[in-house]
Amino acid sequence: IGSTKEGGCNSVYVESGASIIASDLYLDAGSIYIGSGTTVEGGVGLKGPSIIGKDCEIRQGAYLRANCLLGNGCTIRGELKNVVMLDRANFPHPSYLGDSICGYMTHFGNQATAANLGIYEGVRERNKRKNIRVRIGDKTYDLGSPKMGVCMGDFSQVGCNAVTDPGTFLQPYTIVYALTRV
Repeated sequence: IGSTKEGGCNSVYVESGASIIASDLYLDAGSIYIGSGTTVEGGVGLKGPSIIGKDCEIRQGAYLRANCLLGNGCTIRGELKNVVMLDRANFPHPSYLGDSICGYMTHFGNQATAANLGIYEGVRERNKRKNIRVRIGDKTYDLGSPKMGVCMGDFSQVGCNAVTDPGTFLQPYTIVYALTRV
């Protein structure tokens, strides 16, 4: 149990049949929930708030930097931040995925990554970065952040050593070949 800034307590909830082996758990910002049948291998770093579904495999070296929501049957080894991964989505190799949504049975090959900050915003001072705004019809929505990674449709795949630019949308069943920039 770890203390929050408000003086309350955050917790680690581990369902029956799940296991956490020699991992670092950070509860400063929120609780961590781990579903039944999930294995968290040694050397994993987990920051709350995060929810990990049932029957997931969180491999050695994975780092979930908070605000991660993983569905059931996911396999993770890379670094995730502000990510939603639907059931059976896979990020099983080392790399980075942030501020992204990955649909059902999506997959990232080895060293594939999703950039989440435009090159021009990256050279600005943090307090001067502009939030991403999306226009749909006659209405504009402020996403509340200058960062956006990839939105992958169900069954999409990003090949080994490929990279997606910030704000990339991949339709369902899209295949990105290895060594490709999208």
